[in-house]
Amino acid sequence: MKLFFYFLFSVFFVFASAQAMEKNFDIVLKGGESWKQDIGNNLSIIMDSFETKDGWSVEIIDKMGDIGYMHPVTPPYRFGNPLQIGSGYGEKVSSSYNFDRDLLFLTKREDMLFASKAMEKILWEYRNIPNFPSQEYALNVISKMKTGKIKMQAFERTFSNDGGESPEIKNIHYKIKVVY
Repeated sequence: MKLFFYFLFSVFFVFASAQAMEKNFDIVLKGGESWKQDIGNNLSIIMDSFETKDGWSVEIIDKMGDIGYMHPVTPPYRFGNPLQIGSGYGEKVSSSYNFDRDLLFLTKREDMLFASKAMEKILWEYRNIPNFPSQEYALNVISKMKTGKIKMQAFERTFSNDGGESPEIKNIHYKIKVVY
């Protein structure tokens, strides 16, 4: 009987520890405002305003704040960066706000430090990066790392100048779900 209860406790513990952590946020920002929220495990999600006040960069950082955890697992890596909300290469400010975003992030600092080296090989194949013989190998290594997910659902967006050339952002409204 004692063994049976031990088994049940073990199954419950494994099941409970395998449950994903989920955080939900409902945010409204004005142009130029930044936002930061703790999501647990020494990580925070931030929306950092551009100096031009016409957009934001989205990132997961740890308490040290020196590296971002999203870039290696959130392509595309060069153009059309989903981690930036606002004007970008060949994109109007208003069009950047018109779609929801599904983003990924790494959950461990050691994975991020390792993945940053892998990114060098992915972006610049011709470089000789120790431990990464090819782009395919680097992508394979990153694909096996534990990730969390962010769903950003766009709601209200208010611009001056109707979102035309150089609009001023009055406010944006996002519902954000973080799961890991």
